[in-house]
Amino acid sequence: MGYTTFMMHLEEIPPGQPQRPTPAAHPPQLLETLCLLHRVPQRVEQHRVRMAAALAAMNAPSRRALSALDGPLVELLHDAPPPTADRERLRLVYDGVGHYTWTLHPYTPRPVRTLRLLAADHLDYAHKWADRRVLDACFAARAGADDVLLVRHGRLTDTTIANVALWDGHHWCTPAEPLLRGTHRAHLLERDLIVERDLTPADLARCLRLRLFNAMLAWGEIDLPISAVLL
Repeated sequence: MGYTTFMMHLEEIPPGQPQRPTPAAHPPQLLETLCLLHRVPQRVEQHRVRMAAALAAMNAPSRRALSALDGPLVELLHDAPPPTADRERLRLVYDGVGHYTWTLHPYTPRPVRTLRLLAADHLDYAHKWADRRVLDACFAARAGADDVLLVRHGRLTDTTIANVALWDGHHWCTPAEPLLRGTHRAHLLERDLIVERDLTPADLARCLRLRLFNAMLAWGEIDLPISAVLL
């Protein structure tokens, strides 16, 4: 199937939906989701780097939220009730004036077996905003699939919850310009387990498998055939 024909099958975000987060209150809130395995935080430094980049981009007057990953995190885990699951999700909501809050929850992965291609040229989610309404609008357009695989300006990006990688028979290739630069993505790139490529919908036909990964999902935990991507 040619690229032009392939693109004609892409769904569009419904008219009138917001194209970027619009925080309801000021200052805007950002989010980091840390994975705890047996109460051990995973990839903390990658989260710290992303938080610092987001605060710098906002010209934030305070970097106090970065300190949450140090003593306050240790204290939180020390005082928390015993875990009820081996894997837990620790949500850090913070802003650029020094406020932050933690919440801790057991984690169960959401099953994903199919993805719907969705065109979202004007979507902007370069930072992990706590306001996910724009992503929720994309998810609502999945048309019977379990999630959407978002396409911006003809390039594959992410799903609403995860970065992606395609297996081309030699390498696991991840979009060079994702919707959001995930912390697990950074970890995998640092270890040369994935490589960055400009990927289009046409590349799906040349690849064999697709993996989804994020802070909570282990590498290889969601591994799908290319046929799982619905046109």
